[in-house]
Amino acid sequence: MVVTLCWQDELVTTKKSYDAQLMTMSEALASMNGNLASQQDEIEELKMQLRVSKDFRFQFDSFYY
Repeated sequence: MVVTLCWQDELVTTKKSYDAQLMTMSEALASMNGNLASQQDEIEELKMQLRVSKDFRFQFDSFYY
């Protein structure tokens, strides 16, 4: 009976530890996913700026040549 209680206590402690680790990893993953989305938005914005800049340069060069 005492051995069973010790195993149950250990099992409960292990489960709490795993749950806490899983929660921490989930929060970290959600944070990284948010950062990745922000970086992707920034990349798309920079690509658009580059396209606009190239288009403007092409129009400007064509005007003078």
